[in-house]
Amino acid sequence: MLSVWCERCALEWRLAWRQGWQWCYGAGVYFILAMTTHWLIQGLMPGVWSQVGWAFVWVLACLSLLLTLQTVCLPDAEYEAHALWCVRAAPRWARMFFKYLIIWFFSIFPLGVISIILSWMLAVPWVMSVAFLVSGVLGSWLILGLGLGIAQLSCALRHHSNLLILMTVPLYIPVIFWGAGAIWHHQMGLSAAYEWLMLSGLSVCGVIVFPALMSAAVKIGVDA
Repeated sequence: MLSVWCERCALEWRLAWRQGWQWCYGAGVYFILAMTTHWLIQGLMPGVWSQVGWAFVWVLACLSLLLTLQTVCLPDAEYEAHALWCVRAAPRWARMFFKYLIIWFFSIFPLGVISIILSWMLAVPWVMSVAFLVSGVLGSWLILGLGLGIAQLSCALRHHSNLLILMTVPLYIPVIFWGAGAIWHHQMGLSAAYEWLMLSGLSVCGVIVFPALMSAAVKIGVDA
């Protein structure tokens, strides 16, 4: 049984690896926009970047995660993966959880590397602060979980557009807000316990909720 699960996880890993251009795409947009924003603010209002730059970088990092969500699930519909997930012996929830975990890893790793590069190029050490990194880990888990559920549903219903994702954009605002609040409190030397608790609590709930949402979307796609 364990060997079967290892084989299936290895397959999902290889499929995600073959879509490497997608992970580079989101991180690349994040890098370009962060650099451009830095140059614009520094040119128009010198000295302001040190006060508000962290907020711009954080929002750009979060929004870059949404750029690849739809394309991540398109191959599932193309290769009829929905039907395969329903007929295989493994529970759909477990398969969706591993898929969710692998996509999260492939998304957060390039963002972390780009953040290191930005910290060095722009001389902004706060990009690599504990608050920024922890906010990125928790925030990306929540943003990707919700986004993947919606993207999976969009593909399952065969609506290959970003309309459904755009309609749910307001749901991401609390995550972006709490992450920004944690970074701001850290910058000011204040406690960010409230933000950490909210993000951590939602992340724990997301371990069950988001794979279940993705699994339900797969079932809808097969029944449709």
